[in-house]
Amino acid sequence: MMETTSTILPPKVWYTAVTPFDSSDGNRWQDYIVWSGLMQLERVVSLDASLCPSLIDELSGADWDHNIAEDYLLDYFCCLDYLLQRSSGLSRRNILAVVRNPESSKSEEVPDLRFEFCGYDLLETRTGISALLNCGGFPKAFDKSELNKNGLIDSLERGISVKQALREEYPDDDHAMCDVWAIWLMNEK
Repeated sequence: MMETTSTILPPKVWYTAVTPFDSSDGNRWQDYIVWSGLMQLERVVSLDASLCPSLIDELSGADWDHNIAEDYLLDYFCCLDYLLQRSSGLSRRNILAVVRNPESSKSEEVPDLRFEFCGYDLLETRTGISALLNCGGFPKAFDKSELNKNGLIDSLERGISVKQALREEYPDDDHAMCDVWAIWLMNEK
């Protein structure tokens, strides 16, 4: 009789190149801080489509061999080396490693030591807008002071509870229908 073991598969780690958003953006940054009330931010590390848009504007033929062509996730790539080469001519970029709806908060999920864990974002499923950073706040689900210096939530457990609270407290708001995303930022220095 053959013994069976349960194997836990590693999460799908994807990569993307996005526009950084921080104090070097001048008036845009200052206006955002005033509007959002997020005085604790040092930078925004997010997948939010309007705050930190993707740097890959149009997909090339070769991109289709490397990007995630599921659920309209065309800005995400499965091969880091390809993304680094594809975005190499850009002077200002954030290379992010991400996991959608992670089941565990283990930092081993991204073994590449060039990446620093930044936190968890909650992105609207259809539009890619961050419920944490770009909706004016949801006080029945989370307090703005819970966000770290990157504009993210520090723990997966809290991210999941905020996701549930958004759905329960704001059922008619499209921005409340979110996925939880774990985000790591690549240190390219």
